[in-house]
Amino acid sequence: MLITHFACLLSASVLAQSSDFGGDRRDVMPATLVLHAAAWPQPEPTQAEKPAAPDRLDQIVGPSEPELMASGLQFTEGPVWVPAKDGKPGYLLFSDIPADTIYRLDPPKAGQTAKPEVFRSPSGKSNGLILDREGRLVICEHAGRVVRIETNGDLTVLAEKWEDKRLNSPNDLCVGNDGSIFFTDPPYGLGGPLGFARESETKIRGVYRIDPQGKLHLVVDDLETPNGIALSPDNKTLYIGNHGKGVVWSYPVKADGTVGEGKVFAELKAGQRRAGADGVRTDRDGNVYIGAGRSGVHVLDPTGELIGIIGLPRGATNLCFGGDDGRTLFVVAGDSVYRLRVKVPGAGM
Repeated sequence: MLITHFACLLSASVLAQSSDFGGDRRDVMPATLVLHAAAWPQPEPTQAEKPAAPDRLDQIVGPSEPELMASGLQFTEGPVWVPAKDGKPGYLLFSDIPADTIYRLDPPKAGQTAKPEVFRSPSGKSNGLILDREGRLVICEHAGRVVRIETNGDLTVLAEKWEDKRLNSPNDLCVGNDGSIFFTDPPYGLGGPLGFARESETKIRGVYRIDPQGKLHLVVDDLETPNGIALSPDNKTLYIGNHGKGVVWSYPVKADGTVGEGKVFAELKAGQRRAGADGVRTDRDGNVYIGAGRSGVHVLDPTGELIGIIGLPRGATNLCFGGDDGRTLFVVAGDSVYRLRVKVPGAGM
């Protein structure tokens, strides 16, 4: 079985890693993209820690195995499930950043793969995708803005500047019950195959909130590399992955939408190394799922204790819940897209 309570061993010829495992987005980038960057050490992968109580993961995931849905892509990111509507079946959207494309993937039959179709190209080298409370697609663009596709196809810019300075490269986002949109803005898209060659104007690696009235607020400004972001099911806690440090932070969210002082929620480990904290999602029970590079998906309970690690052949960059019952976990990693049946549906599903 591919699901283990430790990470699968992965080929270092495909996945590169920094010395602290998580200091760069290239920990799950295909070798063809890594070659475009500076020389990067590629040590043999290590095996992740085995949780003390593996049966806890069984209660959430069960005996399912990750199933390959699509491959042959470049660097996949930001999956979001679009539910069935008006008799039309649901489908998955995801970004391929170097390809400057958002793809649509209709789930194939069990044991088969499918060819993604172009949904939007160019995409501003999009990264994170999410649906707002009205079902409209909201996109983080490495071009330096957050945009929304209206029901008639028009594009609305939701955020582009902070204090008259262009944002870095919005990375990932989540939506609150009141319609607020939280998003992270690290510098990963400032140059290289994942972005556009330009300098940071804000000099802030921030986390922002777009309130229901459309006003932009800076809510966190002290993380080195804010990346994945998610809300707890009750919307009272905001989780943010500080990718380069391999740490997930939690912040109390007040009734007015402001964010209180944060604390370390969990430090991610893959053997003796730190694991990158990339995409973050929560399930209906409040468990937290983190795409942690080549070690796979780390599953934590609401207290931050590790429940287990879901190993995948290409590791895990980002993830989302979906399917008709909300019990399919979609995982993107490098050149591939996977799915996995789980027992607990995603938050809000």
